[in-house]
Amino acid sequence: MEFKCIPMIVVLCFMLFRILIIVFKANNDLLNLMPIIIGAFGGVISFLIYLYYPDFINTSNPFDAILIGIVSGVSSTGTNSIIESIFKKKKINKENKKEEI
Repeated sequence: MEFKCIPMIVVLCFMLFRILIIVFKANNDLLNLMPIIIGAFGGVISFLIYLYYPDFINTSNPFDAILIGIVSGVSSTGTNSIIESIFKKKKINKENKKEEI
């Protein structure tokens, strides 16, 4: 099975996730629903790819395509958490070094 469209779906979902975080930063209730929103977006994108470019997603039915999209969307929110924790640790390390001096 070829997985050439999965990274594309993850990147699209990640970009939408970052945009929505910036737009709705003050609304914590909406931020808690972001994994569900982004997963649904991934499912829709994957289904559209399946409809218009069926060879690109390489699956035999639309339900598999939707599941691939949902998993890709939810994984993009996990990727965001990893990236934020890495940058947060770097920021804490820089602050600790400044305090030592």
